Amino acid sequence: MANWHHVNLLKKGSTAWNIWREKHVGIQPNLSGARFIGARLIGANLRDAILRGTDLNGADLRQANLNGANLNGANLSLVNLSEADLRKASLHGANLNGVNLSRAHLDGIFLSGAYLYQIDLSGACLTGANLTAVKLNGANLVQADLSGADLSDTNLSGANLSGANLNGTNLMQVDLSGADLREANLNGVNLNGVNLNGVNLNDVNLIGAHLIGTNFSLARLNGANLTDAYLSEAELKGANLRGTNLMKADLSRANLTDADLSGANLSLAYLNRTNLARANLSGADLSGADLSGADLSNAILNKTDLSQVHLNGADLRDAHLAEAILDGANFSRANFSSTNLSGINFSGINLSGANLSGANLNGANLSRANLRGASLYTAHFDGADLRSANLSGADLRNANLSGADLRSANLSSANLSGIELSRTNLGGANLSEANLSNAHLIQVDLSQADLSGADLKQANLSGSNLSGIDLYMAHLTGTNLSGSNLSEADLRGANLKGANLGGAHLEGAHLEGAHLSGALFDETALANIKR
Repeated sequence: MANWHHVNLLKKGSTAWNIWREKHVGIQPNLSGARFIGARLIGANLRDAILRGTDLNGADLRQANLNGANLNGANLSLVNLSEADLRKASLHGANLNGVNLSRAHLDGIFLSGAYLYQIDLSGACLTGANLTAVKLNGANLVQADLSGADLSDTNLSGANLSGANLNGTNLMQVDLSGADLREANLNGVNLNGVNLNGVNLNDVNLIGAHLIGTNFSLARLNGANLTDAYLSEAELKGANLRGTNLMKADLSRANLTDADLSGANLSLAYLNRTNLARANLSGADLSGADLSGADLSNAILNKTDLSQVHLNGADLRDAHLAEAILDGANFSRANFSSTNLSGINFSGINLSGANLSGANLNGANLSRANLRGASLYTAHFDGADLRSANLSGADLRNANLSGADLRSANLSSANLSGIELSRTNLGGANLSEANLSNAHLIQVDLSQADLSGADLKQANLSGSNLSGIDLYMAHLTGTNLSGSNLSEADLRGANLKGANLGGAHLEGAHLEGAHLSGALFDETALANIKR
């Protein structure tokens, strides 16, 4: 029951009431069940007051002191509580429809299960508050301080949280769909499994945040800071992450298909088996990142910094890599099949075991590149620079290397059957044990090359420069060597059965133990040969 003396005193207004409170500090006011509809009570001292079931509909309680007050079941509909002190207040079952709590002090308050639809909490202090399962749809929480608050299972769909402080807040299972979190501080927040579909997170602070399995589909994250964030298996399909800081972030197995990451900082990020198909990474910094097993098919990587990146086993089919920085990148076992890589700079790059079958590498720089065991079947290398490249054991069947520079390249044990090498420079190259059967080597420079044990059956080497070449024990049955220069060549033990040596120059060549049955020697220069 209300104390009617207390009720009548409060109805006289804040000034008279506060004077009475100062003189009777030890008395706890009891105003339960009373009616103060539309009352003007600005700055009223209601600390520890009992207001159970009190009707305050439309009252003006700006800057009022309600610290520790009991407001259980009170009607606070349309009440103005801006800048009011509600710390330790009890609001269980209170009607808060349309209440104004902007800049109010609600530290540690218990509001679990409350209905706060479209409530104004802008600038309010809610540190450590219990807001579990609260309905805050469309609420105004601009610049609100929610650090350390518990918002688990809360509905914040469509809420405005721009500039809010959510440092250390519990947001597990929160619905933030359509919310505005621009410039919010989410440092260290646990957002595992949270629905952030379409949320505005521009310039938000998510340093070290836990976002495992979070749904970011169509979210806007440009300019956000996600340094050291945990985004493993996060759903980021089509997300806007332009200029976002994702340095050292864990994005393993996340879905970033069609995402915009242009200009983003992903240096040292963990992107193992991440789906980046069709993602825009132009101008992004991926230096030192781990993208092993990642799907980058059709991704845009123009002018992207990929220095020291690990792309082992990554899928880069039809990726765009114009002017990308590739210093020290590791592309071992990467898939580039049928990709247009014309003019690319792969100098010194590790491409061992990579799949480049059918790729366009015309004019590419592959000098000193490691292509050991790579699949280059039907690839195009017109005019490519492959000087000192390691192509040992590579599959180059039916590839086109016409006009390429392969000086000092290592092609030992490579499969070059049916390859087009016309006008190619292979001076000093290592082709020992290579398969060159049916290869086209017209007018090729093979001076000082090592072809010992190579298979050149039915190959066409007409007009080629083979001076000083090592063809020891090579297989040259049926090979066309007409007009070629074989002076000082080592053909010991070579099989030249049925070979065409018409017009060839064999001056000073070593033919000890060579098999020459059926070979053609029309107009062949044989001065000083050694047999």
